[in-house]
Amino acid sequence: MTILSGILSLFILVFVAIGFFVIWRGLKGVKKSYVSKRYLKWLIRVYVSVLVLSIIWYSLLSVSNRIEDVPSTSGNFYDIAVNQSVDEIDPAFIGKQWSIDYEKNKLNIGTVDHEYLETPIIVYRSDKNNRKISATYYKKLVVSENDYSKEVKSIDLTLNQDRLLLYQPAQPDFKIVLFKKEFTIRQFTEEKLFEKREEDVSAQSLLYISIPKDLTLIAEDGLNIHYLDN
Repeated sequence: MTILSGILSLFILVFVAIGFFVIWRGLKGVKKSYVSKRYLKWLIRVYVSVLVLSIIWYSLLSVSNRIEDVPSTSGNFYDIAVNQSVDEIDPAFIGKQWSIDYEKNKLNIGTVDHEYLETPIIVYRSDKNNRKISATYYKKLVVSENDYSKEVKSIDLTLNQDRLLLYQPAQPDFKIVLFKKEFTIRQFTEEKLFEKREEDVSAQSLLYISIPKDLTLIAEDGLNIHYLDN
C-alpha cells in the first residue's frame, strides 16, 4: 500500500509539473502547431481534475485506520482501570486473553530471570472462589490518529506449577509512513510548504488479572503491580 501510494504521488507530481510547463508555454504564445487552444483547454480541464482527485485521495488515506468512536479510552489505561472500570477500555485494544484453572491457594507471579516488565499490572481480587485466573492484555499505538496497535506484539503468559510466568516479547522494528499534503492539496489550504509538524504519539499497555477471592498472590521483583479489591 505504501509503495503504491508513493508511485501514485510521484505520478501525480510529474503529471502536474508537465501540465504546468505546457500551459505556461502555451500562455507565452508558442507556435500553434505546438499547443493549440483546444489542446490547452483540454490540459486545463485535466489539471483541475487531477487537483480534485488528489483532494479526494488524500481524504481517503487520512481517515484510514483512524479511531473514531472511543472517547472513553482517550485517557491512560491504568488510570481508567483504577479510577473507573476496566470495562471502560474499548475492546478494540485487547491484544490477548487467558483463562486458567488453578486449584492451589498460593501463586507466584514473575518474569523469566526477574526481567523488568514495562507493562503495568492490575490485579483484581474477585468476590468468588471459582478457582479461575483470567487475564487480559491491552495495547495501544496511535500515531497522528492512525491506529497501529495490531503491529505491537502481546506479552505471553504461562502457568508453571505454582508460578505464573510473564514473557515480554521483543517488539519488531517497523517504519511508519505518514502522508502529508502534497503541493496540489496545499494550494487549497493555509498550511505552509516547509512547515514543521510534530506528530502525536500515544503508546501504552496494561495487563489486567482477575484472581479468586482467597488466593495468595506473591509478586516477584521486576513487576509494577497495583491491587484492586472488590
